[in-house]
Amino acid sequence: MGNCCGSQAAASKPDAPDHAPTTVDTLKTKDDTYEHRKAKEEEHSQDIEAEYKQLMAAVDEHAKKRGEYFDKSKAAHDKGDDAAAKELSNKGKEQGKLMEEAKRKASRAMFKKVNADHPEGTCDLHGQQVEPAMNLLESFIADMKAKGLKEVTIITGAGNHSDFHGPKIKPKVHEFLKKKGMPFEEVNNGSVKATI
Repeated sequence: MGNCCGSQAAASKPDAPDHAPTTVDTLKTKDDTYEHRKAKEEEHSQDIEAEYKQLMAAVDEHAKKRGEYFDKSKAAHDKGDDAAAKELSNKGKEQGKLMEEAKRKASRAMFKKVNADHPEGTCDLHGQQVEPAMNLLESFIADMKAKGLKEVTIITGAGNHSDFHGPKIKPKVHEFLKKKGMPFEEVNNGSVKATI
């Protein structure tokens, strides 16, 4: 009779595994999860890079036009046509302003995209150049202080995509936090926790 009840209990749990998970099963699940996570991270990184290139195309176009106007301005000046040189120089300066605005727009768009899935209190600076990254970080910290947060996570990245000089944003973030007297500790090679 005991066997009968045991059979009914087993039958009432059709989704139960037919054996207890082994170490191999557990490791396989962990590996599958790790591989899946790494693949998702790589896909996300490629999406960010593609969007960055698209956003920077506008910056590059303004930079190209600025250079062309300045070259034409110099040529006009060399020919003695100061009025044309001045007009072309002003057009070059206007393209310079448009270029800077395009940079700011690209920086904000990248920041919004990269941080969309992060919890509040996390600032991910991937896809940024140094100056915009530091401006975004300063604004982020002010916003988090206003919300009453005492601790934040700042993701600088490890600098794996930097040139041979190594990471650029990471040391600037460390320098910024030290200057502001905000204690911090490295969580890993590409992020820090800071007390604000």
